[in-house]
Amino acid sequence: MQGTSDASIIESVILLRSLRNDFLRDISTGVVVPANIGACVAGEPALASIYAVKVAEAIPGLGKVTARRALGRHDVDELAPAGEVDPQVWSSIAVAINETAVAMNETAVAMNEAAD
Repeated sequence: MQGTSDASIIESVILLRSLRNDFLRDISTGVVVPANIGACVAGEPALASIYAVKVAEAIPGLGKVTARRALGRHDVDELAPAGEVDPQVWSSIAVAINETAVAMNETAVAMNEAAD
């Protein structure tokens, strides 16, 4: 880039990384819920370019393997940019996580009742 200093480029890269890390942290802490991921990435090119698998892995309740499987069930390439993933996919993943959590809770309650 002509006329752009190295310091300016480095500063831009640092800001981009910070924005991406903040977004992933907000997902992992529940500030951004899966159903809203599509809307968040749609308005921000820096976020839209994050790999879908990285975004999915940040969702509470999903680990690396589960995130990849969830994307695979929706025919989403894990290396696709998050901005190319249909917003309904993120909502669907959220529903599946909630259903799994409810089922696990019901199982735990039934086991506790059986132990009593």
